[in-house]
Parts: sequence; C-alpha cells; structure tokens
Amino acid sequence: MRVPFADIKLHPKCKDHVNDCLNSNHLTLGKKTDLLEKRWSEINKHRWTVAVNSGTSACLAACLALYTKGAKPGDEIITPGLSFIATSTAIRAAGFTPVWCDVKKETLNIDVDLIKPLIVVGKTIAIMPVSLMGKPSRINDIKSISDENNLSLIVDNCEGHGCRLNDYVMEDYADITVYSAYAAHCLFSVELGLCDTNDDYWRDALYSVRSHGRKPHSLFFSHDLFGLNLKPTDLHASIGLGSLEEYKTVIDKRRCNVEFFRTELDNLSPFCYFSEEEDNEFCSPHAFSLTFKEDSGYDMGLFRKWMELNEIEVKINFGAIPDHGCFAYLNKQGSCPNATYIGKHGCHWSVNQNLTQDQLNYVVDIVQRFFK
Repeated sequence: MRVPFADIKLHPKCKDHVNDCLNSNHLTLGKKTDLLEKRWSEINKHRWTVAVNSGTSACLAACLALYTKGAKPGDEIITPGLSFIATSTAIRAAGFTPVWCDVKKETLNIDVDLIKPLIVVGKTIAIMPVSLMGKPSRINDIKSISDENNLSLIVDNCEGHGCRLNDYVMEDYADITVYSAYAAHCLFSVELGLCDTNDDYWRDALYSVRSHGRKPHSLFFSHDLFGLNLKPTDLHASIGLGSLEEYKTVIDKRRCNVEFFRTELDNLSPFCYFSEEEDNEFCSPHAFSLTFKEDSGYDMGLFRKWMELNEIEVKINFGAIPDHGCFAYLNKQGSCPNATYIGKHGCHWSVNQNLTQDQLNYVVDIVQRFFK
C-alpha cells in the first residue's frame, strides 16, 4: 500500500472558476484573485488579505513591507532555527539578516525564553515565528516581547491554516500573517500565497511591494518602495476558490487523522517526542511529526528507510536552518542545538484529508513493527 505525502482531489467548483477565466480571456491578476482575498478574509475573520504567487513570496512580501517602517538593509529579524527554509531565505532575499532562535524539542516551535537576549537595539526590526506542523507558537508571549521592544511581528503560518491560541487566530496577534496554498497544505491553489493583516497601513504596503513598489493598484511607473513582481494569477486563484469550498472539512479530517496517530502510537511516547496539542490550542495539522528521544536507542536513518521500503513517504524535520550550506557565510552552524537534533532525529508523514482508514491503519502497523 502506498501512502503519499500529498494527495490532491480538486473540488468541482475549481473547474467552474477556471472556465470563467478562460471564457473571459483574463488569466492574470483580476476578479478571481479579488474574490479569493475577500473570502479568505471572511473565513479567518480579519480585515485584509493580499494574495501573492507563493507562500515563499508571502514571506518575502511581509519582510519587504518592513522598509515602510524605516528598516535598512542588513537589519535583523529573529526567527526559529527550525522551519522550512523559505522563512529564512525570504528574510535574506529582502535584504535582512536572519537571527536564529533555538526551538523546543517537545513543540518544534521557537523557544520564547531565548528571544530577548537576541534583540539588539537599533538593529532588530521584527520577530518572525513559525506555526510548525500547524501548532501555534506561544504567540501571546511573543506579542508582548515585540510590543515591549517596538518590533514588528510577522507569523509564518504557511503550515498553520486556522490554528488558534486561546481562541484567537494568528491575525489577532500579528502585524502580518502569511500562508501558503501549496499541494500539501490545507488550502490548495497550485502555487499561491496569502498575506493577512488588520491594518490598512500594512495592506497598502503589501499591495505595493507585490507590484514593483508602485502605489496600490497602480501601473504607473513610479516606484516609491522596493518591490518585485509577486502577483498571483486568476487561474491559480480559481483553484483556491474551489478549494475553499471544503476548507473547514479538510482541517477537521486532518485533525481526526492526527488524533488517530496519537492514540494508536501512544505506547511509543517513552521513545519519541510528538508535537502535542495543548488545552489552550487549536492545531491545524500539516503532518504528523515523530522525533526520537535522546536515550531511545533508535536510529532515524533506519526508520526512514523502513518507512520508504514500505511505500510510506516521509520527510525529515527540515534540518537546522543555520546548518544549511546556503547560510554558511553567517558562520552560525551548530548555534541551535535543539534544531540540529530534531533535524537529525525527526521526521514527519502525511495526515492528508484523502487518506483512507486502511492507509491510516497501515501506517500505524508499519511504525509499530519497526519498534518491535
């Protein structure tokens, strides 16, 4: 039995929206993108959404918007040392320097207690936490730190669609919250990203930087800000509009799948860290993560080979970002030991909404057999 990481089944409404585009001969940014932005804002109960062409571009646009607040090239943004690489490469692409904060093995998220010592007055401009695997970070405490130090707060929520802390969504805490509509995520739009905000100021900045720094919705050759071509297409927005028809159902099904794995693999908790959902949290699962504990005696390389041999697609837990070669110039290798450990001893697999019960049972059986 094969268990892929991503399994796409398009909603019938996708075809309707795409046909509208084809019939109108308007395929680039236009009415479908506007409609997607409007509906996404309504679902997440915030004021504004600005769509871009990928989740990576959403991270980049949020960082570029910081220049409207007086940021300078070389300024620093504090971000976790463990996440998908796009969080940090967006910071670098925007001209800033990523400053990595280590994470907690139990949650995979940024260790809030380590943030304050990394703040440099006059140099640090923002904090950019990540909702890794769909689990919200301690965003309330991070918000307090950012407010105390007059820092902007961007949440990389590309894996955390709809996650909440204390019944508040990330938009209630952050200046800008970013999303991805990549194939493995809760919202699918082929390639598309979303930037959310409750502030008119940030909305206008985002509209500007996604279109070469021009005034919002203008094509006039006046470039007041530094921007790029980050615009999405109506074709991609059309797929996203169809995907929205079952968005909440997707999250509910994924949550059920995660709970099934937690229950059926609970006997392995003495040997593994699982990213659990705490009482004040609502997680929106991207995947199911397993990290071997220090004294477990199990080898992650062998585990991954075992899973792949049995046709279950697994991915490593990203690897510590400062340890990747693209950031070797900063000489920060090994600066986030927990992130390094998780990258070497952790992996995750699919909780996709289209998995059958037979597939779920199969994954549990294969994992249990490895430990036996």
